[in-house]
Amino acid sequence: MANILTYIELSDNEATASSLHALNRARDVATDLGATLYALLPCGATPTYDDEDIIAILSRHGADKVILISHPQLAPPALFATHGEALVSACRQFPPRLVVFPASAEARDLAPRLAMALRAHYVPDAVITLSGGRRYLSRRVFRRRYEVREPLDVLDDPVVTTLRGGRTAEQLGDEEAEVVVIHAPVDPSPRVSLKAPTSTRPAEGPTVGGGVGLGDKEAFERVGQLAAALGGRAVASPSACDAGLADPAWRVGLDGSSVESDLYLALGSTGSERHLVGVAPHTELIAVSADPEDPVFTFARHGLVSDPREVLRQLSERLGAGKE
Repeated sequence: MANILTYIELSDNEATASSLHALNRARDVATDLGATLYALLPCGATPTYDDEDIIAILSRHGADKVILISHPQLAPPALFATHGEALVSACRQFPPRLVVFPASAEARDLAPRLAMALRAHYVPDAVITLSGGRRYLSRRVFRRRYEVREPLDVLDDPVVTTLRGGRTAEQLGDEEAEVVVIHAPVDPSPRVSLKAPTSTRPAEGPTVGGGVGLGDKEAFERVGQLAAALGGRAVASPSACDAGLADPAWRVGLDGSSVESDLYLALGSTGSERHLVGVAPHTELIAVSADPEDPVFTFARHGLVSDPREVLRQLSERLGAGKE
């Protein structure tokens, strides 16, 4: 029987809504394929067992079994440097056909590296669709002009994916999942350390950024003026820089600089992983885009579906950006 694993992300010792949504969608696939659905739960302390504990919640949201990996080093936030060995070990003990992550800041670090370790395919920002009685893993590319679809019932090699959307989740039953406790290897001296921000950190205004949705260089000039008026910094997505719309020094992402401010206003950005990997986990993202299907809304704390050029114009006028 095939195995499907869903990674459960924790916040305040509770499963996030996006994790439970991913578990729901994985349940659909597991039922179609006759596969066993595992909820993969790394945590810093062993959870309690009662009617409202996390094991019971994962059971009600579709898990057949819960893989429990408990170690103090596995407390959130999850990074591949700290959690990777445990995840790889779990996947080797229960070889998956499909590993499902919720699309999140943690998943942007964990999922592609896990796929590399498993020699699996990696499909980011996907959705699971039903067509003709078959489940597909779908991802739109090139600003949604083309859609890549893979039927999940004929996969030869394992696939690791991050699922878009999922702010709500459904309870699917009340059967109790079996708990499988594994003792996965954990590096006792991780290569990273987490440091709390200090009071000596200089004050920084909000970051204002633009994507290709802004359309032209003139709009990016306004981005720079707005950032200056707010006492912050102007940035751009890699796609906007590649298109010659923005100064290459503004590039933020996998092949550029990072955003460390407390607030990031993203105007006209689709929200590609190549760009958002450069946004710090503590940064609150406010997204403005004309397309409600843009992945950026998955990661945004607040989102506005509107013409980003018009929003930029109105903000600039209200703040007097660019006026002497």
